[in-house]
Amino acid sequence: MDARDVAAVAGRVLAAPATHRDRAYDVTGPATLTYAEVAESLSAELGFQVRYTNPTLPRFVWRRLRAGDGLGFALVTAGIYTTARLGLAGRVSGDAERVLGRPPRSVETFAADYAGAFRDDQ
Repeated sequence: MDARDVAAVAGRVLAAPATHRDRAYDVTGPATLTYAEVAESLSAELGFQVRYTNPTLPRFVWRRLRAGDGLGFALVTAGIYTTARLGLAGRVSGDAERVLGRPPRSVETFAADYAGAFRDDQ
């Protein structure tokens, strides 16, 4: 899910607490995608290959630690990573669209909007 949509949902909820009182939202993007499908979409939109290496869970944690993440953060992200890898996050709720009054952004839109941030020549 595009972080801008997460922020927009949060903003709407915070701006109208009475409207959203006692409600819980399952905020998802517009489609369920595997990590490999995200890499394919990014590759197509950005014009260069983005690879998903499909690391094992220990390798994933090791890479996060090597990248400078603390152990707690690495373990939390490992839980999120595992949930998605097992297909347990494969659903679209429609809550973001109901709150925003528009569909959430796609991964292709995200890639197009931030293409410059992915280029080496910046």
